[in-house]
Amino acid sequence: MPSSLISSLDLGTRLEGNVITYAFHRQGDVIDLSSDGGSARQRLTGWNDYEKQQARLAFDMFAQVADLTFVEVADPAQATLRLGLYDFPPGLGYGYAYPPEAGGALAGFAAFNLSSWAWSREAGGHLDAGAYGYITLIHEIGHLFGLAHPHDLDSLGGPLPGVVTDAQHPRGSLGDFELNQGIYTMMSYNDGWLTGPMPQVEREVSYGWNASLMALDVAIMQQKYGANLAYGEPGTIYELADADHHGYGYSAIWNAHGDNVIRYQGDRNAVINLMPASLEPAWGGGGYVSYVEGVHGGYTIAHGVEVRTAISGGGDDMLIGNALDNLFDPGAGSNTIHGNGGADVVRYADASIRDYNVSWDAGQSAWVVAGRDGARADTLHDVRMLDFNEGRLYAEAVADSSLAVGALYIALLDRLPEAGGYAYWTTEALTGVQTLLTVANLVSSSDEFAQGLGRSDDGQFVNWLYDTVMTRMPDAPGHTYWVDQLQRDIMDRGEIALFFLTADEQSLAFREEVVAQVIEFGDIWA
Repeated sequence: MPSSLISSLDLGTRLEGNVITYAFHRQGDVIDLSSDGGSARQRLTGWNDYEKQQARLAFDMFAQVADLTFVEVADPAQATLRLGLYDFPPGLGYGYAYPPEAGGALAGFAAFNLSSWAWSREAGGHLDAGAYGYITLIHEIGHLFGLAHPHDLDSLGGPLPGVVTDAQHPRGSLGDFELNQGIYTMMSYNDGWLTGPMPQVEREVSYGWNASLMALDVAIMQQKYGANLAYGEPGTIYELADADHHGYGYSAIWNAHGDNVIRYQGDRNAVINLMPASLEPAWGGGGYVSYVEGVHGGYTIAHGVEVRTAISGGGDDMLIGNALDNLFDPGAGSNTIHGNGGADVVRYADASIRDYNVSWDAGQSAWVVAGRDGARADTLHDVRMLDFNEGRLYAEAVADSSLAVGALYIALLDRLPEAGGYAYWTTEALTGVQTLLTVANLVSSSDEFAQGLGRSDDGQFVNWLYDTVMTRMPDAPGHTYWVDQLQRDIMDRGEIALFFLTADEQSLAFREEVVAQVIEFGDIWA
């Protein structure tokens, strides 16, 4: 997993071993904070049960992604990592930590500012995951494991590409591809998702901030300590919230198992992006954010994680796939879906193909699947398979022009199409090589037509179209009109057949006969 990005988060040191002991300093403990031979003794405050609980949660999050086991001990003198609490002098910030390379008695010690507004001693405050104070907790613990700030000059890789620290950017600029921000690494001083589509929440609220290590943090921890390949369950569903609420924030998904799902079940517009962090100096190097409009929280996906399925609700959603065989279930609304490779499927739950029109939009290079009731129109890029009640169908097979080709076989040749002929003529029609009218004329001028329905007189042929396509007896004015069109050479039989096939009155039973045959063809478009 070597990467120029994660080397920017590497101080070049790590703790020894993979079983790490830690302890909480007790009430009245005194620690010498001097680093130059002098003395700077500080009396510490004890941790209460809630504070310990949140620190344990933080250690658990590190253990979820890395091959680490944590053992809590009572005596700080016997622990590799020691956590302290006290009231910092003004201007000292929220916390600090001495990483392994610090050496001496302070190596492995982290302290947190008890008097900071961002520290809470009771549940429901800033120390809960998703709240601002929780960032401080996991950030400082990250230093204990040898993690650097992305703007540090002395990390193994130097600052993240393009990051500068100066009077204009005292917390470090966002850098190339805007990677120096909290949505990609908890080690950034640019907390949260600064470049997101919504204004950030106030720091004082208890949601909308980091709720876990982020994708770059996961990567550097795994490079240093190995990955936890036992964590997670296959088929885990990661839910996007429908509203801001306490404890909800941004998390990076780490799951060592596949077939995972990101799901949103509300009616807001959502973006669900299944692409994992690439760890490359590029857009997406730190991951892509799945989120709901108006809600401050969501997910990125750590490098190496397989999330296969995106499920969204009633909004106009954007669903983006990865290289896997993705399943998209876009729910209601008018959605845009990008497959991005793989044998991707869009599921139209409890819906029939007869309720939709499928067409190819050459301008967008996309399939458009539109409800006949006008309620939705999904645009599908690089997606070809559609799940309806009738079965799994290729878009090429059930596009309006394709079904019209199949119907021409029945209307003009009195038979269902064979797979090879259907695939050939539908491809010709979909790519614009032939118009449907040209296909109709070619079929009606074929030897097979001449030996069959071509032998009938004009009145018999019109009766056949009414009976086969409309599944009813012709009305007298209609019958007279179409026979007259043929006898006066205004239209030929192929043209009239196509007119019947594209009429609103076309029998659903007739359409379903074509669909049933197309299902039998299977994957001839694969």
